Amino acid sequence: MVRTPSGRFVRGRTTGDELITALFESMHDLHFLRDALDGGQFCLALATEVLPARAAIIHFFDVEKREWVIACTRGKDTSRLLTLRTPESDELLRDAARKRRAIVTANAAAAAAQRYQTLGGSRSMIIAPIMQAGRALGALEIINPLDGMPFTEDEGNAMTYIAEQYAEYLGSRGIVLDRDRIQSAAAPR
Repeated sequence: MVRTPSGRFVRGRTTGDELITALFESMHDLHFLRDALDGGQFCLALATEVLPARAAIIHFFDVEKREWVIACTRGKDTSRLLTLRTPESDELLRDAARKRRAIVTANAAAAAAQRYQTLGGSRSMIIAPIMQAGRALGALEIINPLDGMPFTEDEGNAMTYIAEQYAEYLGSRGIVLDRDRIQSAAAPR
């Protein structure tokens, strides 16, 4: 059993109605956090608690430089990915933003982006765009389920829900692109 950020207990990889219920109840706590980075860590913690995975990433989109910036991570050895910039042309991130909902890749072994190489490769992933009024603010990515089974479309829908709620939260708080702020927020306290 796993305790979600709101205190609710779930067992490993949650499915069906349990998944939606756990997310719906837990996401209310998001609005009490102080900034985009705390909110991102909250969303990653929730995502990996209901869908245990090797890694989870929040990218923010830097409109001026046309790049995706990794602002939050969760998982073993993921902190070295912080502030990694990826061109706007990254196929998976771009496609998720164009689709406006999560993309589930059951077999992601061919994904070659630097972030996957740093993690030792990818097997299965979900990328959910974080969008407000049709504009990409970022993306939530969850990579390599710990149970070895591929992610499902239902799980993709759940990640879309988290990303939508996070986008609403970011609408009033803004995103963080400052390298030092991202690094200091990730440092152990």
